[in-house]
Amino acid sequence: MAESDDLFVAHAAMQQALLTRDQLREALFQMAADRRANPAHPKPLGTVLVSRGHLSEAQLLAILSARLPPGAESAGEGTELGLGRLLILSGAATTAQITEGLKAQQEETGRPRRLGEILVERGLVTPEQVRRALAYHNKSVYVCAACKIRFNIINAKRTAAYACRKCGGPLNEASRDSVRADESAVMAKVTLPIAAAEAAAPAREVAHLEQALLDRAIAVYLRQKGISTDTIDSGRAQQLDFTRFGVIVSLADILHRGGHLTIEQYREVRKAVGSPDWSQQPLPGYAITGILAQSPTCSLMTVQLVFAEGNACVKMLHADLVSDEAAVARFTAESGLFMRLDHPNLLKGLEFGRTVAAGDSPGDVPYVVLEYMRGETLAHALETRGRQSPAAAMRVGLELAQALRHLHREGLAHGDLRPESILLEPRGHVKICDLTHAKPAAADGPEAKADVYCVGLLLLSMLSGGTLNLAPESAASSLAEAAEAPDLTGLRAPPALLDLLRRFFDPDRAARLSAVGDAIEQLDKMRK
Repeated sequence: MAESDDLFVAHAAMQQALLTRDQLREALFQMAADRRANPAHPKPLGTVLVSRGHLSEAQLLAILSARLPPGAESAGEGTELGLGRLLILSGAATTAQITEGLKAQQEETGRPRRLGEILVERGLVTPEQVRRALAYHNKSVYVCAACKIRFNIINAKRTAAYACRKCGGPLNEASRDSVRADESAVMAKVTLPIAAAEAAAPAREVAHLEQALLDRAIAVYLRQKGISTDTIDSGRAQQLDFTRFGVIVSLADILHRGGHLTIEQYREVRKAVGSPDWSQQPLPGYAITGILAQSPTCSLMTVQLVFAEGNACVKMLHADLVSDEAAVARFTAESGLFMRLDHPNLLKGLEFGRTVAAGDSPGDVPYVVLEYMRGETLAHALETRGRQSPAAAMRVGLELAQALRHLHREGLAHGDLRPESILLEPRGHVKICDLTHAKPAAADGPEAKADVYCVGLLLLSMLSGGTLNLAPESAASSLAEAAEAPDLTGLRAPPALLDLLRRFFDPDRAARLSAVGDAIEQLDKMRK
């Protein structure tokens, strides 16, 4: 059954007072569970409602008959297709079974038998199921001329006169156009956004907002407890599916029924959300503990997890840039890369979100939660301690080159490798913490070669202790032009490392080291 058929059944049953909202919610939960257990043969909503005793088969068929396509009630092929559709919609047969019956019908010689007869012979449906479907397949819609109430009349005779059971007025047959117009109106009501319905009830809107905040807290809680993002996203997708039927359910309810959230855990989250400290947190579930780095567009902070032992990093756009659509788009794209890419020398993204208004902090500021790393930026290390040892420089250069190779294999160039975008942990290992300027690029293209050139500039910076102009445009222009090699006089480094630096900056571009794989090979060889 198509989603539109499920929606039509739900709304028609509700409109006719055959079904309560609570019954619909429970049926939707069962339908979702059935489809997870048997995705190849999903049960239609109507079948679930009948199995739960909320609708009779007769009531379901009466509702579904309104969904037949125009002309399905006519004789010939339309009748067969209409019968097959009703059997599918009512859950009596699958699409594959109806297709099998129609194929068998076409292959028969002589006078072809009816589809229902073939299906019964093959044991796919019962004679009673076919009889009921045919009866509702042949129903007609009549309207009372006086009170406008509609009636479904089975096997109506065109020459007979019918009277309204309520007021006694004459019944006139409704045109197919009016029936389809009514159906369109029903579907428009079904797909009405939930927000529009909530706007008419302020008290419910407030409750819905509070529920959304609680759902957000539960998602953070489960992530910090190690539940996969896919599980949480699946729960949110199910929430959205339910709203299409006019049913609002909490993420907690969905995840609890799926075995991912216990009652005790739910109470723990409710207690945290109800505390005064929670309302003062711009990042619900995370307590800010320090600043690792800042740039003109964002801040990189360390945070403590509220619901678990441990820490994380959070990168957040500056609040004054929230109205800058281009800045928000760049940050969102960068966050997506952190979430997608997986390499030991790139900070791993864990969660993307937006802040809530708390104290002096404005809301709706985008942020991305990243894996935790203690340490400092390479820029801070150069500023406070000056030149680095050759061993440290080679280790940093090697790990940066390995991270770049991963980016290049993913079809990306970093585009802005600088000391401020590199984190050093206490043992000297490296993680890139900025992907703002990353963009699609060929692994052997000029952008990727500019990345490799920047590795050489960073090596030179670490060995000299100086600050170099590492803007992307300067790296690209130096790469494009046959610039003079920098003066390496006075650098204290092994001869092999100095020779490698000369290859990075060779004025002859054909001889210049520009492949990240070559850089990794040379640096790895020197460290052994």
